[in-house]
Amino acid sequence: MELKYNDLAKKHNQTNHDNDTLRSRLKNVQQKFDCLNTEYNTIIEQNRQYEQNQFNDKTHYNDEIKRLKHDYEQEKSEKNQKDKIIDELNEKIRLEQNQNDKTQQELIQLKQELKTIHSKYDTLQVELLQLREAKHNEPVVIAESLSSHPPAATRLMRSKRSAHEEVALLCFSFLFKFLQFYIGYTR
Repeated sequence: MELKYNDLAKKHNQTNHDNDTLRSRLKNVQQKFDCLNTEYNTIIEQNRQYEQNQFNDKTHYNDEIKRLKHDYEQEKSEKNQKDKIIDELNEKIRLEQNQNDKTQQELIQLKQELKTIHSKYDTLQVELLQLREAKHNEPVVIAESLSSHPPAATRLMRSKRSAHEEVALLCFSFLFKFLQFYIGYTR
């Protein structure tokens, strides 16, 4: 019985020793599990945070793309409007240039007509001076009332008067054209 008791005591001690070893191993395994579990949870949290950052970045990039597309469309629209305005202004410039060219041509023509008028006026002034001199130098003649043909001096004066009327008519014509030009130009 003592032998049995010793065997049982040995077995009991061995079992306690085995239990202590198992407890120690369980404690080590539990510590490793806790460490791995903490590491796993840390990695899971890092992955969740990474995915959240990726989602936030993607959202930010999509918003930025939308904003850039909107800015691009707006700038494109503004550019088209500016191009349209430029085309309209170029057309106005072309029309104004054409009008200016016509006005320049009319001005040149009017200047030429004015030169012609001045030339005729100068000729008439010379003829008028000649007539005045001829009148001062001419003896007083009593006109014959029965004569069918007027004297040459009378015919000369009539032709001079016609020339004066022609010059006056030309001057008024020139003045009228100039006024038309001026009124058309100021509009």
